[in-house]
Amino acid sequence: MRAVLVILFLVFWQSVFAQKIYVALGNGQGIKKLNITSAGCVTDTFVVCPNENYFALALYGNQLYYASNSVLYAGTIVNGELTGCHPIDITPFPMSSMTVDNTGVIYSANGSGLFKWDPASGNGFEFLGIMPFVSAGDMVFYGGELYMASKTGIVKVNIANPGASTMHIAMNSVSVFAMAVISVDCNLNKVYAMETVQAGDATDLIELDMVNRRVVGVACRIPFSAADAASDVEGGTFSGISINEINVIPQCKVPGKGEVRVIREPGLAVYTYTLNGGQNNTNGIFSNLDPGSYHIEITTPGGCYKDTMVDVPLFNNIVPQVQEHVLSPDCISGGKVWFTITPDNGRNKVIYSGDTLSAGYQFTDLATGTHHFSVVDEYFCELAAKDISLALEGSCDTLYFPSAFTPDNNGRNDIFRGLGNRSVKDYELAVYDRWGERIFFTRNVLNGWNGKINGVEQSAGLYIYIASYTTSKGQKKTSKGTILLIR
Repeated sequence: MRAVLVILFLVFWQSVFAQKIYVALGNGQGIKKLNITSAGCVTDTFVVCPNENYFALALYGNQLYYASNSVLYAGTIVNGELTGCHPIDITPFPMSSMTVDNTGVIYSANGSGLFKWDPASGNGFEFLGIMPFVSAGDMVFYGGELYMASKTGIVKVNIANPGASTMHIAMNSVSVFAMAVISVDCNLNKVYAMETVQAGDATDLIELDMVNRRVVGVACRIPFSAADAASDVEGGTFSGISINEINVIPQCKVPGKGEVRVIREPGLAVYTYTLNGGQNNTNGIFSNLDPGSYHIEITTPGGCYKDTMVDVPLFNNIVPQVQEHVLSPDCISGGKVWFTITPDNGRNKVIYSGDTLSAGYQFTDLATGTHHFSVVDEYFCELAAKDISLALEGSCDTLYFPSAFTPDNNGRNDIFRGLGNRSVKDYELAVYDRWGERIFFTRNVLNGWNGKINGVEQSAGLYIYIASYTTSKGQKKTSKGTILLIR
């Protein structure tokens, strides 16, 4: 049996946020995460500090800066969640755009005014001058230059002399309120403008060719309005290679069945993975490996290079003893199977019928027939396979239905269903409310009504049931009556 999840070697190279963009929705609606891949754009929720408004964002390392009205805040991104939000300064005006350079200095704009905030100086916001353009909502660095979304296009900002700022890419008919930068390779970033469309309900992500000063086209549409955006490379840095983790699957009992999987965030860059200087691919999966140490090299078309060593472990040959225990089903209850494992390290598992997993090694309410169990260790290597047959204990050949049930989750009489010989055929059970509307139906003798409709608990009282089935002797039977739901 092959392993499906095993040892995790966490690897963080240069940037744990590579390829992610954080998009502020404004008006107290929080922040979304956006990932641009070759297959399109993927959005996800992002846990933020409560009761905050996010209008302008800037990201430096794992420090997220945001402006709300006339206050500059900072928070820390930890495990995909923004924590520790606190005010750090008062802005001269409500800032409509903000970014940070590769040294951690914040640049922002209000109207046509350009400002700088250097955390190392302790002097607060510094006014740099008036630009001949009005800020529309965001700034980014690209190629060592500062660019700003204006009401008429993308402006190249002259930091030393704001009055000499020039139009870089004219976009007169486009309403750009946010800009985004992602790292494509170790020496290539891409810039995107975010245009609000559909009456503010969606945003087009427009790729920009900053070198040739042109609009490339719409990369994707995201289903929300973007007020501002930030990424870990908005300061003009390059993220390089970023790997989330490496999963190692041991060989288990069969030689040459080990596997290594290199897991990364989806993105635009194509990584090439090379194993021991020979076998290579672009998916990072290497199979049919014997136990031992392996050298993995990771490269990109832009010349990025990283490498690491991983070990494929040998299957633990000390196989524990696995003893099964069986309680046969009777006319009232289903059967029970449980296992003892000696010695037991507490990390073993038992898989029933290929998908149901139990760390407690026990399974209940089993029907008559043969059941397959696989006992596996913490690497999902199979320790033992068990086919256990259950036969009905007793001679009953009919079902009976209780007159009342109490769905209070105490483990006793919580489900209304047929009791008795679970080996009947052609089973059908339907439950109706007092108005004759069918509210529950099943053809599985193990299933029953839990007193709910679409997850909503129903009121106490009488309900009607009709059941039909065929006995093992071929006799067709029907049972109908009322059932009292007690709460």
